[in-house]
Amino acid sequence: MKAFGLPQMIKQRDGFTVLELIVYLAVVTSVLMINLMLISYVRETHPDEKLFWHSFGDSWLQAQQAAKAHECKWLVVVDQSEVVFKPFNSRLDTEVVKLPGDLIPAAARKLYISQDGFTQPTTINWYSRKGNLKYHQTFQLGWSGFKVEPAN
Repeated sequence: MKAFGLPQMIKQRDGFTVLELIVYLAVVTSVLMINLMLISYVRETHPDEKLFWHSFGDSWLQAQQAAKAHECKWLVVVDQSEVVFKPFNSRLDTEVVKLPGDLIPAAARKLYISQDGFTQPTTINWYSRKGNLKYHQTFQLGWSGFKVEPAN
């Protein structure tokens, strides 16, 4: 009778054991789940949208202050790819804020900032490219600014 030693068992094996296969599948599944969680987290936090709203707010505030300082109106054009802040005074610079890839307005809009820095009350609805309502942007005369609320 021949005794089976460890070196002989290793030489006779050609593939994975069931236990090794289960461990391998668990590791691969864990890596995939971590990647999926990271992708969904990045999509939910929308860093490009946060940057857009920050840039929009800065440009709006600059246009309001310039309207008061130079006593000139500003035209703000919201279209499908960008928001343009254009002064009626040719000595002042036009500013353009690009829209993030997944955000579009419901319709192209023109807003006017008067010489005193105010605008007419209006609301702009912003949608994702998939058609889901994402934000309500409200401009009020009394605030001399705007607020953005996520849609429910």
